[in-house]
Amino acid sequence: MILLRSYKNKILNFLYLFIFLSISSCRTDFIVDTYTSDYFFNENVVTTAQVAVEIPSCNSEKIEEYKSDFLLLFSKDSNAKLVDCKSEGFSDYLVAQITAEMATNTSNKDIVLWRKSQGSMDIDGKKYEVMGLQPDLHKDFLKRINNLLEDNYETLDADDMKFMLVLNNDERGEVLVSSNQVWVDGEPKLNYYRQPLQRRDKITIRFNNLVNELIIRRE
Repeated sequence: MILLRSYKNKILNFLYLFIFLSISSCRTDFIVDTYTSDYFFNENVVTTAQVAVEIPSCNSEKIEEYKSDFLLLFSKDSNAKLVDCKSEGFSDYLVAQITAEMATNTSNKDIVLWRKSQGSMDIDGKKYEVMGLQPDLHKDFLKRINNLLEDNYETLDADDMKFMLVLNNDERGEVLVSSNQVWVDGEPKLNYYRQPLQRRDKITIRFNNLVNELIIRRE
């Protein structure tokens, strides 16, 4: 996905990946909040994320076991805390709030968004700066997920994940967003090319299963 803002605003090219954890090969959702201005800092910036994992029932006799196993997936640096057990349709989900991080060089968070500078370009007579964002899951985080799933005779499956990014434009002007094969606010977009996002507006972008698989493989 590519985000552009005029040179005083800059251009942002990012791929935000989120991964959801599954206790028993169930649906998992991961939603991360990001702000356009944070992409252009050099220092690490903490951001809020939510991870929702499908469980058999919020009223299950094993609910405390589910909660304990779920929280053990996260490192101390993620500051994970349970915030809800909710029902959506015929499914129940445990929800944890954690801290992810945008970083340029180093980070120990379970979920990291690495900044990748890609120079600048001219578009319609305006100069833009390009910044990439590469999502990553810490290797120890993935190991904990896989160990838990193996105990339940399951594997982490890209088909059972949603990958979502909430993009908030806190710039002084509009930015332009580009991506391919995504859902934008729930609408499928084959080519989402240089679409304006106005100041103080936000969109939710969900990526496809290929992105989920690349996250699992740390590629």
